[in-house]
Amino acid sequence: MASRTNPTKPKPWTEVATHLVDVAMGRKPADLVIRNGRWVNVHSGEIIPGTDIAIAAGRFAYCGPNASHAIGPGTRVVDAGGRYLVPGLCDAHM
Repeated sequence: MASRTNPTKPKPWTEVATHLVDVAMGRKPADLVIRNGRWVNVHSGEIIPGTDIAIAAGRFAYCGPNASHAIGPGTRVVDAGGRYLVPGLCDAHM
């Protein structure tokens, strides 16, 4: 879901927050689910295997061990095959 003025810019948080919560709770389907990845926690340095990520409206809605509840008929599902998952906008200088 892009903004009307800029098709590549995500909508403001205030416009998508309720939708993201609904996806995280399994009440609405995600646009994309990436399964079976190794989540890199850039703050603690942990690598967490078996992580799924559900993405809706261009933002993370859920990150955890099983995102099956966020998969609907139109959800694109990608198997990460154990590859590393790193959140975007990471500052390498931190």
